[in-house]
Amino acid sequence: MILIADNFSDQDGDLHGSSQWQISNDCNDFTSLIFDSWKQYENWYLDINTQENDNLRDEVIRSLDGSSNYCWRVRYRDRSLAWSEWSTPIPFVTDNSIVNNKLIKIIDILGREVNKESNTILFYIYNDGTVEKKIIIE
Repeated sequence: MILIADNFSDQDGDLHGSSQWQISNDCNDFTSLIFDSWKQYENWYLDINTQENDNLRDEVIRSLDGSSNYCWRVRYRDRSLAWSEWSTPIPFVTDNSIVNNKLIKIIDILGREVNKESNTILFYIYNDGTVEKKIIIE
């Protein structure tokens, strides 16, 4: 599942710095989160910007139960570190197909198939064609 938000705009003309995405079971209560993700416009690891070409306006979600009710919201931060207000929560329902997304393989930055590793950039490739980049820091 992919959440897509509106374009970033800033009254001062600042550039988009980061996005924070949240999912809850209740549109009126985001104190017990199902999902919370914060991404910045840059994330450097071993001279590689892992956020390159990410417009910060969409978020891939994999960890939801099928046939369930959720709400999501997003907020943006500009590069002067000012946060926007949270968006209006948007309700949605998952179907059972969301739990059928299966991991095909994990590859490293050189394209070699690997097992789950810590402290390195890995790409998780799923049967629906989506690719998730991860760095697990331990």
